[in-house]
Amino acid sequence: MAYLSNYNLNNILISSLPGTISIFLSIVSIPIFLNYLDPDIYANYLVQHFILSIGMFLNLNFGKVAAIKIQKIKISSAKKYIYSVFIFSFGSGLILSGLIYGLLFLFFSEKNFFDINFSLYIGLLITIIYVTAENITKSLGLFKYSSLANFFFYSVSISFPALLIIYNNDLFTGSNMFNISLFFKLISLIFLLTTLHLKGMLIRHKKMTNIMEGFYKYGKWMTFSGIYNQVFDYLDKYLIKIYLGASSMITYSVPQLMAAKLTLLSQAIISVILPRLSKKDLSHNKKLQILTANIYLFLYLVGLMLIALIPLIEIILELWLKDSYNIVSANLFKIFILLTFISCISNILVCFYEANLIPKKNTRIETIMLVPFLFGLLISIYFKSIYAFAFVILIKEAILLLIRVNFYKIFLWKYKILLFQITNFISVYLFSLFNMNEGTYFFIFIFILVMIFNFPSKIIKKEFY
Repeated sequence: MAYLSNYNLNNILISSLPGTISIFLSIVSIPIFLNYLDPDIYANYLVQHFILSIGMFLNLNFGKVAAIKIQKIKISSAKKYIYSVFIFSFGSGLILSGLIYGLLFLFFSEKNFFDINFSLYIGLLITIIYVTAENITKSLGLFKYSSLANFFFYSVSISFPALLIIYNNDLFTGSNMFNISLFFKLISLIFLLTTLHLKGMLIRHKKMTNIMEGFYKYGKWMTFSGIYNQVFDYLDKYLIKIYLGASSMITYSVPQLMAAKLTLLSQAIISVILPRLSKKDLSHNKKLQILTANIYLFLYLVGLMLIALIPLIEIILELWLKDSYNIVSANLFKIFILLTFISCISNILVCFYEANLIPKKNTRIETIMLVPFLFGLLISIYFKSIYAFAFVILIKEAILLLIRVNFYKIFLWKYKILLFQITNFISVYLFSLFNMNEGTYFFIFIFILVMIFNFPSKIIKKEFY
């Protein structure tokens, strides 16, 4: 009997498609930025986009709470709830974007750290509303529409200015390129809002729904996690720009940006399983099936691809970056591939926390990690080493994953095997990083051997076929 891919697998593939295409856009655009722009201009452009990521937690997770909430209520109530969420998101966005813009202007306007103009305020507001629209669109199963919007919001908006630079790079500064990026982001937002309206899910209601109860219970903890993510994901780059300079930040950020493309599959998985795990009366066995199948699918599918990539990394980077290539970039790329892989598995587990409306647990875990993480960054500043920054983040991600797996072990099939395989994968890349080929091949062999004898085929088959 032939099996056809089911709805869940199709949605994961659809959600990951924009990220896959964005890899090719980055492959084309990043060398152009590196070779045609002054390092200070490119670093300024990157920092401006890093600042926009603040909008991810300024969103206050109204969209994510709504995505979970509307799985549990009637369609008529869901429509009213969605309208109310957008009104609150827009109102809070106006205020919070202005507050952040004012603080940036007050503390950084005269320090020449990056260009501060009104476009940053507009960009933050667009990001806040877009995150709400994206979460709601995915929760309604409109993955084709959200994927197309994501492609323009996260990929085209950043890469497109590179095509214009080829024709005349003298016309472009960091601010000019940033404004072009904002145009594509705005188009993406309008597209999602129009889609929701045409689908009958974003219609004006005279009476607003109280959404603050959900925010007080769950959104505040998700927001705290968002603030922590801003510290964990971006503070290192800000510090490198300040203490080591623009060139060091670019050397550090480019391999990190490429390695981050790995999250496209984990984010696609999360966008599909979050509404499913949020449904009422989901049995323990069903939760185990969903979580186990998606984590092991990512572990083995992506893990094998990344293992096959190891002997090609230096060759590919040298051909790709040309004159901008150096061995530091290759080593950093290996570190970032490893920590991103760990982070992706960790993020799937975080999704489980949020779907079960216990984000407070995840916030506590991240709070514990904050102080040692900041201490590690101080050590990195003292030694002025970009390798130190990268290893601090790697260690942080490994510890967080260990804690999260242990907490949800009852929902994971053979969780000890999962930890053992993650450890094998980490060993593969660490031995490769230090050019210890015998150790690399040994742990590759162990990884594949354990996979053959402990592959959860029945669980994955139930979930995806």
